[in-house]
Formats: sequence, structure tokens, C-alpha cells
Amino acid sequence: IYAYGSPRITMDGSEADEIVINGTNNDSRINLRSRSYVPLVRLYSGAQLSDSSSRSSSSSSYSSGFSEVVFEENMSSSARSTLSGNYDTVDVYAERQRITFNDGRIENMTIDENASRGQYNVSSNSTINYLDVAGRYSEFTGSGTIKMADVRARNVSFQHDPETIFGDYD
Repeated sequence: IYAYGSPRITMDGSEADEIVINGTNNDSRINLRSRSYVPLVRLYSGAQLSDSSSRSSSSSSYSSGFSEVVFEENMSSSARSTLSGNYDTVDVYAERQRITFNDGRIENMTIDENASRGQYNVSSNSTINYLDVAGRYSEFTGSGTIKMADVRARNVSFQHDPETIFGDYD
């Protein structure tokens, strides 16, 4: 699915291999419900992603939710995005992103060295299990949980320190 402009997409019991968002006003919205599944979302503009479908714990091969979200390098530096739900991987390659995690879990999050000066709000109902930060001047606010962080950049700040921190940062 390629979405341009300001799309509002709700998937109900559906599956799409990939969604590409190239919106105009940071107001694109994608909502997954009833065991919908999207393995890859590529963002070139801000968006609101919401996963209200439940992850299956059964032996079924059918998954639900978003698996990987990529904030592409040539994304607008004024983009604002909100993620709700559970994600396997979130990769940020774009600089100056403002990303809010309202609730849910991110298994692995990577902030690339080109993704400097990002602002990431981890709300109280959110958990990042593993965070790899190479983007300088990254700022993490909010009262959510970051379990383990590997910080490989200078001038990274945390409002609440991760439970475990590796690396050398200021």
C-alpha cells in the first residue's frame, strides 16, 4: 500500500506486505484491528500508527500488528509521529524526528548515526526492551521504561535512565 497526502487507513482482519507513507501534514493515520498484520511500514512523513489488534501467542503462523517501522533518512525534519501498540523493530534514520510512544512495547529500537537531534517521548505505559543509539543529541523524555540501552553517541540525554546502559555518552 502506497499512501500519499493525508490517508486514514483502518485495517480490520487484513494483511499487507508493506505500507509506505508519504503524507503532507504529519496527519496520516494507520490503525490495525482484529488480527491485522503489516510486516513493514516505511515513513517519509509523520504518521500515527496504532495497533489495537492483539498479538497471537498460539502456535498459529498468522501474526498480528506491525512488525517493523522505518523512519527513512530523507524524511522531513519537521515530522511528528505517534506509535501505539507492539512493535518488533523501530529504525530511525531521519534527523530531528519527534516521536511519541503512547503505549505498548518496542522490542528493538535503533537510532542511526544520521538521526541526530531526535526527541523521543516514552510515555508511562511504554517499554523499549533494547535501544541502540548512535544519533548525537538524542533526547529521551517521559516516564516509560527503557530496559537496556547501548549508547554510542555523545550528548544523549534521558529523563529517566534506562535500567542498564552500555557505552560512553554525556
